[in-house]
Amino acid sequence: MRYLCQGVPGTGLNPGRRILIMAYELVSGSQAAAIAVQRVGVDMVAAYPITPQTAIVETLANFDAKGELGAEFVSVESVYAALTCCNGAASAGARVFTVT
Repeated sequence: MRYLCQGVPGTGLNPGRRILIMAYELVSGSQAAAIAVQRVGVDMVAAYPITPQTAIVETLANFDAKGELGAEFVSVESVYAALTCCNGAASAGARVFTVT
């Protein structure tokens, strides 16, 4: 997240002076992968929760529950089912991602 301050009262900044303030959030590697999937804008996610990718699936499921994913989230029964879902959606022109 980026914020641009321009002479905000109480901050000691001059009205003509601009500074860029960055806000950072510390996340795990699995959360970073899920955030990347969210930001890339995939159309369909086929997920089969299996260790060690369970954290990615959980984060994507949370995004989907909050309406922040913007993709069809499909929880499948096996790795092969995930591949089949991705093949079908990609054949139709969708951008797909699988977590297995």
